Amino acid sequence: MFKRGFKESGPTKLSTFLINYHVGDIVDIKANASQQKGMPHKYYHGRTGIVYNVTPSAVGVIVYKVVGNRYIEKRVNLRVEHVRHSKCRQEFLDRVKSNHEAHVAAKAKGDHGPLFHNRGVLHSVVGAFTKDEVRAFHQCNLAASDDPVGPSPEDIKKWA
Repeated sequence: MFKRGFKESGPTKLSTFLINYHVGDIVDIKANASQQKGMPHKYYHGRTGIVYNVTPSAVGVIVYKVVGNRYIEKRVNLRVEHVRHSKCRQEFLDRVKSNHEAHVAAKAKGDHGPLFHNRGVLHSVVGAFTKDEVRAFHQCNLAASDDPVGPSPEDIKKWA
C-alpha cells in the first residue's frame, strides 16, 4: 500500500525538509514508506487537510472524517515527509488573477468587464450608461453553442 514507486527508493531528499509550512496551509497527506516515524494511518493516505500546528519536524493537520451522518474533525500529527502542499487551490487563484487582469484592461478601456463567475456561467454588463440608454445584463452559458443575444428594440422601448 505504501510502497514507493520505481526509482524512488532510498533516503528522503533533503528538499523535503526545507519546505516551509504555515498554519492554514492546505496539504495533501501521502505516506512515505522510507520513514515509518510519524506515518499516518492508512485511512488518511490521499486525504487533504489544513495545517493547524507546526513543529520543527512535524505538522498537525485537520482532516474531516465522515462517521455515520456527520463530519468529525480529526487532528493528525505527521512528519513532514508524509505531507506536501496541495495544488487544489491553484485553479481558483489562476481564475482570480485572470479576472483581475480582465477587469484592469476593461477599466483602462472605459468599459465594464466581467463582474463575477458563477459555476461556469459568466455574468457581464454590456452597453452605455447614459440616461437615454439601457443597461443590459447578459447571462452566458459557456457550454452553449450560440453567442449571447442582446436586447431587442422592443425590449429597449419597454424597459427604457
